[in-house]
Formats: sequence, structure tokens, C-alpha cells
Amino acid sequence: MTELAALRDALVDLYGYNVEMGMAIGEWRKMMERTFSEFGTRSDNNVTYGPDDPNDPEAVYQYRTTPRRLLSASGPNGINQRLLNHSVIVYAYSMWEDRYRQRIARECGISKNDVESDVFYDLNTYRQAAVHSFQIIKREPRILTYFAEGDRMEFTAQQMQHLFRQLIDELNRIGAVYYGSDPGFSLDQRLN
Repeated sequence: MTELAALRDALVDLYGYNVEMGMAIGEWRKMMERTFSEFGTRSDNNVTYGPDDPNDPEAVYQYRTTPRRLLSASGPNGINQRLLNHSVIVYAYSMWEDRYRQRIARECGISKNDVESDVFYDLNTYRQAAVHSFQIIKREPRILTYFAEGDRMEFTAQQMQHLFRQLIDELNRIGAVYYGSDPGFSLDQRLN
């Protein structure tokens, strides 16, 4: 059950990354709110990013936005958090399909295709929405029913937490079915 435990650890780490980066986006927003309260958010006050000193007359930039757009993008359900959630979903499915599913099968003495999971099948539905269809769900999920076919995929922080709880719970089912033993994994750990 070494590979199943390794997948659990990798999923917990990925969930931690999602939480930490979400907090970083929130702190960035707070910093920008303080900055804009000092300088204002008029539409002609552009925010730029580039390698040069902005006072240099030859300065160039690669990215420009308005303060309002920047604050909107870094809000709790703004584009930055949505893109982070999408990338985490893509990576979680990739870990399962491209690394651990084969290793779990090998440990159990079966072929990769014999290790089946409706939960990871649904995760692939969300991965496909993130990568191929502009966040539109193209098939009805079976177990991970956060969105229906035709919906736009926009996970909240609470949904991401619940999603990772379901992924870890699925590893318990996989342990019971393929290893003959429930490993008792949980996303939630007692603090004290």
C-alpha cells in the first residue's frame, strides 16, 4: 500500500499548495487595496509590470491592467483563484493517471486499466473542462457533482476543500477494493 499512501501524501501536499497560494492571492489583494487607497483607482492609473525602472524614458512593460481589474482578479472568486483551482485539478488528475494509477496496479498485481475509479473519472471531467472547453462541463459527473453538464466550472474554496476530502476518501475505497484493506486515510487531522 506504499503507492496509495504516497498518492495520499501528494494530494494533501497539493491541497496545501492550493490553500497557501489562495492565501497569498488574498494578501496580495490587501496590499493592492492599501496601495490604491493611497493613489486611487481611477481608470487612467494603470498598473504595469516590466523589467525596467518606470522612470526611465526607454522603459518597457509586458503586462498592464487597471487597479479595478487587478482587485477584481484577486478577489475570493476572481480569475486568479479560479486559474489556481483549475491548475490544481489538472495536476491532481495527472498525478493519478500518469504516475500513481500504474504503480498502484503494479503493487496489486493487476493492470493499470483494472484500477477503476468513478471519482477520478469525474476529476478528469473537470480537468477536461479546464484544459479543453473554456471551463464548460461536457459530461455529467457521476460522484463529484459540484457542477452539471453545461455548467461553467468555478470552484469555491469550500468546494475545493470538499473535493480533496472526496479524493482522499476515494483512496480508502481503492485500498479496500484493490488491497483488501481500508487504510483509513483522512484529509482532516486532529489538531491536538
